[in-house]
Amino acid sequence: NVRVYAASNNGNLVGVSNESHTSTTIHWFYALAPGYAVVPVDTSTGAGFPSSMAINNSGTIAVGNATTPYLLVNGVRRSLKVSITTNFDLNNNGDVAGRVVPAPTSGNSQAAIELANGTVQVLPPLHADDEVTVNALNDNDEAVGSDVNSSTGASTAVAWIDGKVSPVTSLIAGSFSTPLSQAVDVNNNGSILAASVAGSTQNYYLLEASGISGTVFGEECSATGCPSTGLPGLPGQTILVQGKANDGSEVKTSAVTNENGQWSVSVPAGRYLVGPTFDGETIDGEGFTPEPQTVDLGVKSVPNVNFSTCAGPATAGAAPASSDGQEAALVREAMLSGGLPACDAEYTFQVSASVHEATFVD
Repeated sequence: NVRVYAASNNGNLVGVSNESHTSTTIHWFYALAPGYAVVPVDTSTGAGFPSSMAINNSGTIAVGNATTPYLLVNGVRRSLKVSITTNFDLNNNGDVAGRVVPAPTSGNSQAAIELANGTVQVLPPLHADDEVTVNALNDNDEAVGSDVNSSTGASTAVAWIDGKVSPVTSLIAGSFSTPLSQAVDVNNNGSILAASVAGSTQNYYLLEASGISGTVFGEECSATGCPSTGLPGLPGQTILVQGKANDGSEVKTSAVTNENGQWSVSVPAGRYLVGPTFDGETIDGEGFTPEPQTVDLGVKSVPNVNFSTCAGPATAGAAPASSDGQEAALVREAMLSGGLPACDAEYTFQVSASVHEATFVD
């Protein structure tokens, strides 16, 4: 009687087996892909009998028990500083999410991540004295779980991003009114599996990272100056987003600003370069501020990736001096047709002239 308890992304397994359907003797084992040779886990006295296990792509195993949780790295046991029993996770970096030890003398125990270097990062609750449980941890050290309010007993699905806690519903773009009581899992693309409970009914929702968004503003100066606030949105501008998702796949997509200058793209979690484009293929920020921006996208969407560019009316003025009236007329036409809009910018002109030899006196 064999039961697979957990698996890694590349197919490594941990599980349990019974000697028979009626036997109470349980044997823990692991098997690494692709050969899947079954290796028993030492549960002898002193090692602590496992209550659960997790395994990652490199074959490192987190062994949970009530007294002596440990990592099994290449067959060598390393004690953990966090407590792991039933609610914990192990990522591919060797980081482990569990509970803080020792438990506080009063109040509820708190969740924490023990990094592979031994550093422990506490995962805070939504409110002081709430009880938090961590259920999953991705390779970006983004964790999800639940927070039980110490006063009401209500459970809320939460996510910890960069060490800060947020209700999962606050990460959802748009309107979502269903209360989520527990976040069950999170992957490297930032997608979260969460559950809602209403009486005896339990529903699950797969919530995917929404992506990146912003606005392109049109700058227009006047005789009194160049305002930095209240700028109008500029429609018809193309923004290119390109980079690599956390799963290693290349991503390249674009969006055109709407009538309010707003744009958005839906992309998986990863690192991206974002900026204006003129040909739809390459980022070219010339004439825009700031420079193209690097965005690290995780569980939470990234808004306000904004740019501004000159969008004022053409500046009429006297034509520059020239010995050639036709050239002067062409320059003035360029100015009036939008070549030099009224913006806070610097322009460099190169001027040349030819002087008839007869004007010189020796």
